[in-house]
Amino acid sequence: MHTNSTLDSMAKSMCKTLRYSAFIGGMNEAALDKEFDLEGFQQNLIVVLDVIKRKKLAEKALQYRKTADLPFPSISYADIEQHPIGFFNHKYFEYLSRGAWLKEGDSIVIDGNSTKARQELVSAFGNALMDKGIQVIFKEMKEMLQNLLIADSKSSLQSALEPLEEIEVLILDDFELNTLSIKEAYILASLIQTRSEKGGFILITNTLLEDKIAACDVGLVGQMLTKHILPCCHQLNFVESK
Repeated sequence: MHTNSTLDSMAKSMCKTLRYSAFIGGMNEAALDKEFDLEGFQQNLIVVLDVIKRKKLAEKALQYRKTADLPFPSISYADIEQHPIGFFNHKYFEYLSRGAWLKEGDSIVIDGNSTKARQELVSAFGNALMDKGIQVIFKEMKEMLQNLLIADSKSSLQSALEPLEEIEVLILDDFELNTLSIKEAYILASLIQTRSEKGGFILITNTLLEDKIAACDVGLVGQMLTKHILPCCHQLNFVESK
């Protein structure tokens, strides 16, 4: 619930206005005190505003889900709580799903075998963020880059990049580096650099990102990752239940 000083000030102002209007209308002092008790009015206002906020968040989350393109659009964290998450416990996962890391310009890297369980985890993560009013979009990396190459061939690359640059959280599944063409690498590096201050990446890989960078010459993309993602990211190692 809201309890901050701004809300208290708003309640006092509204109560004062209503008392004055009622006084002008002829209500006596005793009736005013009974009908416009400030403490009760504040409490009721806080409850009403909290209900309104929750309703708006639910409507926003529903709208976001239409464009998020998650593999499992309606799955929640409670549905997949039995899956272990490597070196980090579920409380850490729940902490990340609140979205506080976004305010710091951080990103998240999840590594583990590409399985249905991993897609369920990422979908539950995305849905939890949207429930907090955070907009999310899920993309398979290679497919995204292919679509951007098509846009580039039609001289519309920038307009195709804008939604990916502006979205609060961009989830890139099957994040691979050693299969990129020169043009794909340039586009991906530009996207990482443009979003560098905002953060908000969730990169999903089959192996540790540092190992990918160390194992092959990843050029500009590797430089962007090393500079903008790895120093300020939360790493989760996903291990599926046996």
